[in-house]
Amino acid sequence: MKLTALSFENYKAFSKRESIEVRPLTILIGRNNAGKSAISRLPLLIARALSDSRGDLNGDKARRLTCLDKLIDQIGE
Repeated sequence: MKLTALSFENYKAFSKRESIEVRPLTILIGRNNAGKSAISRLPLLIARALSDSRGDLNGDKARRLTCLDKLIDQIGE
């Protein structure tokens, strides 16, 4: 399974819907506190929630996320 894009809204510093294409080398550039680290941790947050049926995407470490379908635009093989 290969993650090719992320789409999210209402996550950490991002109130509007954002989409990021994920390639073999993806570099995030931005000011301090712009959300680069939050974006880089998002795939791990999703993977943990999917692997643990008790996973909570609404926990303290993440502001309320919309439904998972909106987070993952496309997953290829």
